[in-house]
Amino acid sequence: MLFLVGLELVKFVRDIKWSLDIIPLSVTVISAVFTNMAVGFAAGIIADRLVAFYSRGRQRA
Repeated sequence: MLFLVGLELVKFVRDIKWSLDIIPLSVTVISAVFTNMAVGFAAGIIADRLVAFYSRGRQRA
């Protein structure tokens, strides 16, 4: 079942822009592979919020 879910998620990975979007994706995948899915999910959310905060701060400067 996880294999089929993985195949379905590949469809969305193709739409990822190769800019700052790759950072939360990488953090999520790496932490989920080496720990578990819940830790990967939480790490991805934290990485996404940090990237959003950082990029918003850079736009003001």
